[in-house]
Amino acid sequence: MLYAALDFETASGRTAGRICSVGVVRFDEQGTQDEYYTLCDPGCTMDPMCQRIHGLTEAMVEVAPPISHMLAELCAVLEGCTVVAHC
Repeated sequence: MLYAALDFETASGRTAGRICSVGVVRFDEQGTQDEYYTLCDPGCTMDPMCQRIHGLTEAMVEVAPPISHMLAELCAVLEGCTVVAHC
């Protein structure tokens, strides 16, 4: 069975759903199979607290595409996987 562990970083604690990066590790019983990572433009000003937590800055994401442009690619990465995530 193929699993996918997801991790999102958010830009703001005040603006729900504003993602500035997503990472995925796909693995099975033998271990890691591959990894996917992308920055995303959150479309809002990033909180300094969030920047301190994950180390991503507005300069790093200002040229990145919005998450809406990455969804098809992310869905392809997750296809056929049991998704594992935390909230």
